[in-house]
Amino acid sequence: MLEFQIPQNSIIEGDQILELGFPSSCLIVLVKRNGKFITPYGETELKAEDDFDGK
Repeated sequence: MLEFQIPQNSIIEGDQILELGFPSSCLIVLVKRNGKFITPYGETELKAEDDFDGK
């Protein structure tokens, strides 16, 4: 399992998860935004300072 944080002014800020081109074997299981946890879907838009865990 890996954890990533979207930095300010990242080129993927504002992109939906499905637009990122991750391999089909990659699964993003959790996004932490403003201290709250959300379950992400392909349409989830990533924002600066989001943390996400996946494998």
